[in-house]
Amino acid sequence: MSDITANREAQLKECIEELYATFGGYRLPEGWREQLCDPKFTKEEILRSTPLRKLTGADLTPYHWKAMTTWGTEEDFKHFVPRLLELIVPRVVPIESDMASELEPCMVSNKLRYGRWSSWPEREREAIHRFYLALWSALLASDSKVLAAPRVWLSIIAHAEDSIAEFLEIWDSDLHDEELAYVATTHLATSVGVYDWPAISCHKVLEDYYAKLDAQNAEAVEWILSDRIFQLMEDAFFRWQDTPEAEHFSQAHHWLALLRQERRWKRSVADL
Repeated sequence: MSDITANREAQLKECIEELYATFGGYRLPEGWREQLCDPKFTKEEILRSTPLRKLTGADLTPYHWKAMTTWGTEEDFKHFVPRLLELIVPRVVPIESDMASELEPCMVSNKLRYGRWSSWPEREREAIHRFYLALWSALLASDSKVLAAPRVWLSIIAHAEDSIAEFLEIWDSDLHDEELAYVATTHLATSVGVYDWPAISCHKVLEDYYAKLDAQNAEAVEWILSDRIFQLMEDAFFRWQDTPEAEHFSQAHHWLALLRQERRWKRSVADL
């Protein structure tokens, strides 16, 4: 593991601890329970009686689907925010908990949007934003083959963040970092391929599972089809032509060329 990767994982752990410190003052009220549950069904007792850091993804799965709609208030949700965010961190990124999560990461992010987290106190907003930045940075630095494509994780982040510009800037920076460039370019190549072409062609780099992501998709498409990224992918093939990823770099450059050509054609038609 490189020093940069280790530092980013350490920073992510610090951000998780910051979440616990920031939201530690929120407690569940007496008599807290799901509004539509069977009075004899006590699944909420697990959430009440188990220490927050000991809750598993399985414990929290029913709640994270219903939070603030039929189960609890915004303040109740804030009690669980640190653990919910901690549990969406992929197992490839080491954190203190080794319990597998059954949570849907996009739903966790979307619940933040539903709870209007962008209007929460500044300290809370900053803690959440720093967590997402640290998570994204750690994922980009990882060369694990079991990770979902970066555009999947960008979709998860975009369900909470109104703009992904800062996240694209981190990726851009990594693409030009001597130590991280190969891994960052590999991640980029996996996000541009035959299966992604129809989506990108429709200006949909991100998957809008639970929310409309038009603005974030526009940012992503503009970045991925930029002259800078196109040239970088061409340079990557020649720079690393003797590596296992060389063919992927060549294919990605080919698809980018087709997508850019299609965009020019669409714009010329629109101008008629």
